Amino acid sequence: GRNGRWLSAHYVATVAQSWLAHPGCHGRLGISGTTADGGGVTVISVGDGPSSRKLRRGDVITGINSRAVDTMDALLSILYAIPGRSPVVVHYTRNSQATYTVVRLGCQP
Repeated sequence: GRNGRWLSAHYVATVAQSWLAHPGCHGRLGISGTTADGGGVTVISVGDGPSSRKLRRGDVITGINSRAVDTMDALLSILYAIPGRSPVVVHYTRNSQATYTVVRLGCQP
């Protein structure tokens, strides 16, 4: 993978299945972010799109569909395996309060 870790056969199969179901369309949240101290992804900005009015600058994304997110690479890997336009549950903290929202992903070519 991009981060120097091996990709599991299950992950590769999941990505292939997603690609076949929706060619050229992987999930995208429409945010920019960075790995947070202590794990998760700190939202730096939210563009017009899937996460607008749901996520805010400073939120820390901790999971997608109950899968833990500890780095930006982990978030991108999870989203890459989910077809665009799919609804996902985004777990995050805002002002030290854990919460979640449902976001219908955008399409990332």
